[in-house]
Amino acid sequence: MKERKNTLVYKRQELIEGLSEEVVAIGIFDVLTPGGIKEATKKLVGNSPIETGYSLLKVHLIPNLIELNEKVKEKKVKVVPSDKVLPFLDARERALKEKNPYEILKANGYIKLGL
Repeated sequence: MKERKNTLVYKRQELIEGLSEEVVAIGIFDVLTPGGIKEATKKLVGNSPIETGYSLLKVHLIPNLIELNEKVKEKKVKVVPSDKVLPFLDARERALKEKNPYEILKANGYIKLGL
């Protein structure tokens, strides 16, 4: 029984390594690291029956990785304005609501006379 368990563990490890190396070699996941791809592969192989074929696992893995890649891209794209920019943006909003935005921006020190 122990030998059978070791064989199943070895087979899963082979599937994980083979699939992750093959998907990394494709090179379409520009944001994911090889470690991240291997973790997603490990999760998929761990949740699927041992009898699942290699090509079927690959068919399920690639869409999962595309979705994961997009999620990571979205997280990286979100830009948080710095503390230096926020006061200027607030002054700008107030200035746009007022009739004379120049005076408000000048009063806050964002516009200076350069003569």
